[in-house]
Amino acid sequence: MLARIRKAVIAGVGAGIAAAAAVVAKAAETGTLGEQTTQQAIGAFIAAGTVMGWATWRVPNASA
Repeated sequence: MLARIRKAVIAGVGAGIAAAAAVVAKAAETGTLGEQTTQQAIGAFIAAGTVMGWATWRVPNASA
């Protein structure tokens, strides 16, 4: 059980960081960094992390 939790948390955090980094990179490219960008990055982190964490949790672990 602990392996599933760890697997889901790591996948969720990784996906969240990737999504937030994409939002910040796009804002830097267009020159619109600011408070709204920060809020969008936080939202992207939460949304992507939640979806990826849940999806990873649903996939069973491989047999050892």
